Amino acid sequence: MTTKRTISRGLLLLAVIATLGACSTIAHYNPIAYQNATSLKVECLTVVDKATNPYADHKIEVEGLQSEFDKAYEFAKGMPKNEVVTKMWAIIRDPSGHLAGGVLAKWKAEGKLSEVFVKEASNQIEKGFDQLIALEGAKISD
Repeated sequence: MTTKRTISRGLLLLAVIATLGACSTIAHYNPIAYQNATSLKVECLTVVDKATNPYADHKIEVEGLQSEFDKAYEFAKGMPKNEVVTKMWAIIRDPSGHLAGGVLAKWKAEGKLSEVFVKEASNQIEKGFDQLIALEGAKISD
C-alpha cells in the first residue's frame, strides 16, 4: 500500500510539473525530444517486463537503457526554457524514486522482482512517460 501511495505521489508531482509548465513559457517543440520520450517509453517497458528474470541476465540492457535516459535528460537540460521537462526526466530516471530509475535499481539490488510488482510498476512508468510525451507533444512548433 505504501508503494502505491509513493508511486501515486510521484505521478502527482509529474502532473503538477506538467501543469505548471503549460502555464509558463516553455521550449518549442523539438522532434528529437519527442522521439526520445516515445522510444524510451517503449524500450523501458520492454526492459522492465524482463525484471521477473535475474538481473544479471539483462545487466547490459539495463545499463544501456540508463545511458539512454542520461542522454535524454542531458538533451532536455540543454534546451532553453525546458526546466519542466528536465525535471520530469530527472523524476523518471531517479534511482531512488519510484518510476523507471527506481525500478531498475530495485531489480539490481534484489536480483529479480515479482510479477505483481513489475505489472504495477510498468503501469506507473507508462503513466509517467505518457505525461512527459503529452507535454513534449503540446509544445508550440516553430
